[in-house]
Amino acid sequence: MRLVIQRILSGQISVAGQMIAKTNQSLAVFVGIEKDDSEQELLLSAKKIDGLRVFEDDAGKMNLSLPKELPLLMIPQFTLLGSLHRGFRPDFTQAETPEKAKAMYEKLLHVLKQDYHRTIESGQFAADMEVQLTINGPVTLIFDTRRNA
Repeated sequence: MRLVIQRILSGQISVAGQMIAKTNQSLAVFVGIEKDDSEQELLLSAKKIDGLRVFEDDAGKMNLSLPKELPLLMIPQFTLLGSLHRGFRPDFTQAETPEKAKAMYEKLLHVLKQDYHRTIESGQFAADMEVQLTINGPVTLIFDTRRNA
């Protein structure tokens, strides 16, 4: 599972001209599901998202995680698994099939809600989304469960 996590001041997602998700002062989490991602990787990703300390404390250090009352902005994005190693056309062979990826994405949202008591604002799986973000910092981090564990 590959995550791109950005600290944001605001974010919203629209599909077909209709806003479906919106939040302020949060984390935007782009989620790519890789072939054969396991439940263990899903649980590790949820734990990492919940506990990530990228907000400043009173001393100005990135030492605080997102407060529980603020919603996460979650965005499914299979293109995170695109490889550019050969040629100029992305190779998506490592991305999970849409059916399995959707189930894993929905399970990730469920774990964040149930186990970590997070409120979720979510993009729509397999939709052509328009994502607008105001990135804070900028703070952008990449977490890959197969390379960073």
